[in-house]
Amino acid sequence: MNRPSLKLRTCQKISANSPRCTESAFRWPKERFSGFLCHRIGFIVGGEIVKIDRVQDLLNEAQQKKTVEFVIAQARPDLEAILLAHFPQFTVEQSVPQRIRISAAAEIPLMPLLRLFAEHGIDVLEARRLRPSLEEVFVKITGLEISKMKAEKEGGKK
Repeated sequence: MNRPSLKLRTCQKISANSPRCTESAFRWPKERFSGFLCHRIGFIVGGEIVKIDRVQDLLNEAQQKKTVEFVIAQARPDLEAILLAHFPQFTVEQSVPQRIRISAAAEIPLMPLLRLFAEHGIDVLEARRLRPSLEEVFVKITGLEISKMKAEKEGGKK
């Protein structure tokens, strides 16, 4: 049975003339690894290489919009309205009272947002940029669904 897999290839120069390369194959999605430790990765489905690229380029290609998540100390019911009044180009989502996600097609400048939070007495505890995982990139590029991969993996254990 051909299972989707990730192939990781890292090269490290020992001397100017002889690079030493190592290859490791990962079954999907059992083994996890930090894609930021490798230079390039390739996605293999059914024994065929479907994509090879630098990790950063794959992440950028898969990211449809830029998203920043803020964790705030206290919830404000009118926070979404305040943000949209000042930044109509953003999409604002507040699924949990103390977490708010702001998305846009372009990069999101943090300082104007932090100033606005400060003006309204909102303490920001954390701000972080959300990026797609390598799993999400794999699914987007290959068109495979995670549920199908999990079902195939569980079917192979019997």
